[in-house]
Amino acid sequence: MNRTLKAPRVLCVASPDWIGVTRLPRVLGRAGCRTALLADPRNMAARSRFVDDLIPGDRDPAANVERLRVHLASGAAYDWIILADDPTMLEGVRRCREGWCRSWFPVDPSSVDPEILTQKTLFMAAAGAAGVPVPRSIASCAPGELRAAARAVG
Repeated sequence: MNRTLKAPRVLCVASPDWIGVTRLPRVLGRAGCRTALLADPRNMAARSRFVDDLIPGDRDPAANVERLRVHLASGAAYDWIILADDPTMLEGVRRCREGWCRSWFPVDPSSVDPEILTQKTLFMAAAGAAGVPVPRSIASCAPGELRAAARAVG
């Protein structure tokens, strides 16, 4: 893929070594992004040929969010910052009201409860309320409810 100098710069922060995170640099790279990854160098995603820049990190989400803070304080700038896994997102939500997060965190914690990022049902409801198209879904727990939901959704 031919990347131009104007390609969006994306920083992904990953803590656990999860297979799902390994797909993210490829998706971003194919979309024309220049992708940096802040992760433990032994992380599977760090070996992706779609990672343009590797910023050595840790497997501990708290350590990686702190490394992110230090990295951004050094003047590093990105068009998008993605907390790529649930444990790192949870740590980001824990710290999202700190001043350094305000310019990049995906929601403004002064106007939206950042917990919507950690609970899929809250996120889907908020997205639908904001007019964002979302797939039809039904939240349920009991086996009978699950069968009824499956029939209703198809």
